[in-house]
Amino acid sequence: MLGTTPACIKKSMGDTWQWKIVHSIGNSTAYYDMGTTSHTIYTIGNEPLAPWNNTANNPKNAWKKALDFIVDNASCNNLSADFAILGSLTNYLFSSHNLIYDTQSGMSSYATNQRCAIFYLSSYIDKSFGNVINCYDQAGAICILGRLIGIGILYHYSEPFGYINPTYLVGIREQCNNPFFDNLLNCMVGYDDVEPDRTFFGNHAFTSFNGYVFDACAGPQLGFNNIQQYLESTIDQNTEKERNRAGTIYDITTYQVQDIR
Repeated sequence: MLGTTPACIKKSMGDTWQWKIVHSIGNSTAYYDMGTTSHTIYTIGNEPLAPWNNTANNPKNAWKKALDFIVDNASCNNLSADFAILGSLTNYLFSSHNLIYDTQSGMSSYATNQRCAIFYLSSYIDKSFGNVINCYDQAGAICILGRLIGIGILYHYSEPFGYINPTYLVGIREQCNNPFFDNLLNCMVGYDDVEPDRTFFGNHAFTSFNGYVFDACAGPQLGFNNIQQYLESTIDQNTEKERNRAGTIYDITTYQVQDIR
């Protein structure tokens, strides 16, 4: 097969490989045609990053299922810039994977805990555990899928986080400043209301690349704001009671997803 490696995320279907055996005896060389086979070839930007492990026979080799999800579902085929790839992936997870935020209690379905120590990626792609998710799930998905194609995106956890300015939560069609509104009926309440009439994020997970935020839980955030700008635009600090609940950049911890299943 002759050609050059594409300089972008690429799924090439139907590449034909011709197989030959070369047999040399003395000064004589014989070529035996062994036929052709057809292959699907995936091109990614760089070597997959942990927790992926691209050594032979490792169960954390790049998964075809995950690559197809990135290329086909999230429309990353032919994209080359890391920010464009992450933006397309984040937007898909927020807008088109048919997920909805858990507005009752904010529980995760695919990330084992706030550190996202284990992420059930195959089940997340298939929505095997349902479509109700939280920020740990969304941040874990962006992080795992981005690192699969060699982008060094990071998983962040902030505790506390705080009351939020009006925004869209994944799967919620109306703007919201009261994230657990299943308990309080209204997704929007008074701008400066506080508990017990208004709920807040006790903690929150999101991702960043080169210091810029990608968040498929709220917004979405597509890499246009750095972390400080993200906190300032997202967290409501208009009153003293709101400020008392607010997290800062010093409350953020970065974790490494340890395992994928």
